[in-house]
Amino acid sequence: MSIIKNKVTELDLNIPLIQEFSQKNITVIIPAAGKGTRLGYHKPKLLFSILDKEIILWIHEALKDLYAQINLVVSNDSFKQINEFINENKIEKIKLFVQDKPTGMKDAIEIGLKEITTKYVLIIWGDQVCVSRITLLNCIYHAYHDSNHSLIFPTVFKKSPYIQFIRNSKNQIQQVLESREINISYEDQLGETDCGVFLFNTATLKKVIYNSDNDLLAKGKTTGEQNLLPLIPLFDDGAGTLLTVRSNCLEESIGINSIQDVNLAEVFIASLKL
Repeated sequence: MSIIKNKVTELDLNIPLIQEFSQKNITVIIPAAGKGTRLGYHKPKLLFSILDKEIILWIHEALKDLYAQINLVVSNDSFKQINEFINENKIEKIKLFVQDKPTGMKDAIEIGLKEITTKYVLIIWGDQVCVSRITLLNCIYHAYHDSNHSLIFPTVFKKSPYIQFIRNSKNQIQQVLESREINISYEDQLGETDCGVFLFNTATLKKVIYNSDNDLLAKGKTTGEQNLLPLIPLFDDGAGTLLTVRSNCLEESIGINSIQDVNLAEVFIASLKL
């Protein structure tokens, strides 16, 4: 596996398992304060079932043996239900944190980040049931072999993505477009988007996310929320510190926000068992 100069590398399916490195050096943050309202679900979205398995269990299955601890950021209303579920299912090395108000992903991550001392932080959105273990291992592999990376994350190209990364002539990400925050007119055009997985160097993440000078950049123009993704260009200093791992699996970018997303995820997961 090689890292090429334009800071994009293809996904390698023959990745070694580096459990010892992961268990010593990686803390996972899962922002999961969302409700299942748009799914017609009365419990926390994290407990919504996809093919008879809750979202939290799908994510945990992909993460198994690849972390020192999981910091799960939930709402005050969902704390009791999620805590009971974790205990009943004996999910180990997981700690719950409460986000009192839904003020954005950046704020949720700030809450989960405070006590972390591991070298790396792996952030996974709390509705990414299709992220593959192979993709996670690829990201970790690059951190293991090159400690200079500030951020490593997988991307895919898809039509009319909800999130789109704009690169400059040097192939650096210079802007992040979010369709809920800005009117984007690129119907049926291919765009580069994320898979809801981000492996950060902890020290660099803290430096960026706790810097109040970055709050204006993080603030959504429509929602007013503090978002993480607009800060991504700040993790590239032009010397290869930001690495994107290119995946060809469009389904890895599916987040569970609607019944249509549920149907797509179920078809994809079922196909893996054939």
